[in-house]
Amino acid sequence: MAEKKLSQYELNRLQKIKENQELLNQLFPEGTKLHSSPREATPTVGLIVNRKSSSCRKLKYSARRYNTRQSRDYYEGPMTRSMRTRFGGEEGGEKAKSAEPSFLDDEYHYRVAPRKRRYVQVQEEIEIELDDRPGLDVKYLKRVVDSNKSKIYDRINGTTCHQCRQKTIDQKTVCHNKYCNGVRGQFCGPCLKNRYGEDIRECLVDKTWVCPPCRGKCNCSFCLPKKGCPPTGIMIHIAKEAGYDSVQEYLEKSDYNY
Repeated sequence: MAEKKLSQYELNRLQKIKENQELLNQLFPEGTKLHSSPREATPTVGLIVNRKSSSCRKLKYSARRYNTRQSRDYYEGPMTRSMRTRFGGEEGGEKAKSAEPSFLDDEYHYRVAPRKRRYVQVQEEIEIELDDRPGLDVKYLKRVVDSNKSKIYDRINGTTCHQCRQKTIDQKTVCHNKYCNGVRGQFCGPCLKNRYGEDIRECLVDKTWVCPPCRGKCNCSFCLPKKGCPPTGIMIHIAKEAGYDSVQEYLEKSDYNY
């Protein structure tokens, strides 16, 4: 079979490759000695690798970034009243020591649990003076909503509820304390019912009604931290299951601890 005749392009390309190779040999006469010949792979049959001694396997648990054991507080000292009650009188020390694990030897250690704070209604000295405004007309009661699903949000024309901070167009309460202003006395129907057990329609027509913040009974996420208590979050379902009508009643009458 006759050899295929190369085109002029292929001939020029081969000529350029040959010239470049000759130029490289002149510039780097020892270029072939720069790369060592590949070594043959060493057979691993019978070779035992000690993985425990490998540097990549070394891990010191004490060097963890988040060591939870270092933040624990332990108390060493005389028996407290609660320990005497638990283990019985002044002789309860021996019982307390025997109740601890054996590796503690003669010393007894016990973890100090964080103290739980119970909800305490703080009676604030708030100045209340009723204004001369009458209760709202019955026509405004049509704008009241009883559930969150019925709310219509409007960031321009809406009014803000002090409890949920949602800006909606439904009717909010009107506080008749002369010194109450802004969003402080505005509560929507669902929040007033679920959090305080009050009906918004009765509050609107009552010209002597005063809002929960002015009465020192507000349990919103803004007012509770001012009293030293953390926010409760959504708690109406827990209060209902416990047999209470509102969150405020649950906080005051139950054994709820923060």
